[in-house]
Amino acid sequence: MADMHRVGALMREGCTMVLDEVDFFDPAMEATCRALQWWAHELVQVNAYLTTQDASGFKLHWDDHDVGTSGRWAWSAWTPCRLRTSSWSGPASS
Repeated sequence: MADMHRVGALMREGCTMVLDEVDFFDPAMEATCRALQWWAHELVQVNAYLTTQDASGFKLHWDDHDVGTSGRWAWSAWTPCRLRTSSWSGPASS
């Protein structure tokens, strides 16, 4: 169980909170992800990132997956350092 007093203190100080696979905890979001997965033939999950105060979030990095965003962001685009590869072939047929 999370120490909510400590979580609150970190948020007031400025931090980035990462919540992976949020769809696992919400049945409606999970159903939406499964529907999108069926339609797109791609793996779908929801991650949430909350950066508070003047925290900088993440340092320079790259993601090996598509990223959708909401909110205010400053982006820099760099030349890819490698080709995108994917070993996932979609959901199994039933």
